[in-house]
Amino acid sequence: MDQKNTIAAIALSSAIIVLWALFMTPDKPSKDQIIAEKDKIQNAETPEIERTEIIKEITMNKISVSIPGSNGKMGRTLLSLILESSKYEIASATCLPNEVEVGVDIGLFAGKSKINKEINAEPLSMFQNSDVLIDFTAPDATMFHAKECFNNNMAIVIGTTGLNADQENELRSFSKKIPIVYSANFSIGVTLLSKLVSNATKTLGFEWDIEVLEMHHK
Repeated sequence: MDQKNTIAAIALSSAIIVLWALFMTPDKPSKDQIIAEKDKIQNAETPEIERTEIIKEITMNKISVSIPGSNGKMGRTLLSLILESSKYEIASATCLPNEVEVGVDIGLFAGKSKINKEINAEPLSMFQNSDVLIDFTAPDATMFHAKECFNNNMAIVIGTTGLNADQENELRSFSKKIPIVYSANFSIGVTLLSKLVSNATKTLGFEWDIEVLEMHHK
């Protein structure tokens, strides 16, 4: 699996994590119901067979995913992985109004069979009949998407780079109501590099002059 596929797979896995509340039932349960069901699974007194049945019921329905910027490299990779999976379905895939992909069948664009659903330029379509939005766009677009997810009680997975401190604080505020997974970089290499740098500085101390060169997406 190449790097784009790996990052996209991590993002989709994050969608499962963030969607505990939103794909348990078609009617989207209340917060109290969510807590009650979660307690059932975690409660040691609940018989193992009952816990298994609860988990099976939770994962029975497909997760509806919206993808903004779907005509980009990461967007296309996400669309492809969603179409290959039995766990997910595409709610909406968008691009900018002036881009040539508007009106192109999503399946054909992703290199799959035609699915009779087209890439569109209507941002609000992503918040209709969708459980989660996966965003690898740009800071301003990401914040618009996050706010609309907040308004529509949708979960969001964010892999956008370049958010400033104020924008990150706003995401923290949104996270009090909706599930959010946010990482400025989903790359395994970058995450590992951060860990290595942290360990190196702890071991070598401040008297060392450390220079780091990081390259990816070659």
